[in-house]
Amino acid sequence: MYKLETSSFEIFSFISLKIEESFLCFLSKYNLQKEQIENIASFEAKEDEKGLLKFASKYGFDIKFYNKTQINKLEGEFSPS
Repeated sequence: MYKLETSSFEIFSFISLKIEESFLCFLSKYNLQKEQIENIASFEAKEDEKGLLKFASKYGFDIKFYNKTQINKLEGEFSPS
């Protein structure tokens, strides 16, 4: 049986690439330029997610992490993800 060996670096690079693809799709969909984005935010459980941190570093974004209480206080319609 063939065993696929993948390094952690490759996995994080792949995740970062997928985040970047989604980001570029978002920009295109809403006719935005990356220079219009000042920072990004996520749930506190993602604070150590290397793919997200790598993406933010590449674009020079600061990341703000929010906890469940803070997120639940937000008003508006959001996806459950």
